[in-house]
Amino acid sequence: VCFVGLSTFHAAPILNIHDLAVVPGVRGQGVGRALLTAVERFATAQRHCKLTLEVRDDNTSARGLYDSFGFTDFVLECPTPTRFLCKMLTPA
Repeated sequence: VCFVGLSTFHAAPILNIHDLAVVPGVRGQGVGRALLTAVERFATAQRHCKLTLEVRDDNTSARGLYDSFGFTDFVLECPTPTRFLCKMLTPA
C-alpha cells in the first residue's frame, strides 16, 4: 500500500510505502525485493523525488531488506533534529 505525498523542500511528489508484507512461507525468496523494485520503477517513472517508509526498530529482517535496497535513516536537509510524530484520532 503506497500513498503519494508532496515534498515541499523539493516541490515534487514523494511516494510513501505504508504497508509492505510478504507471506511467511515465501520470505527470503526475493518477493519483498521485487515489490520494492516495482515501487521504485513506478515512482521514478512518475518523477517522484523520493521513497519513504517507516519500520519498527526491532524488525531486523525488514530493516535488512530496506538497508540492502538503499534506504537510510531520515535526515532533514538541515542540521536541526527532526521527529516523526503521530496523533491518533477517533472517528466522529
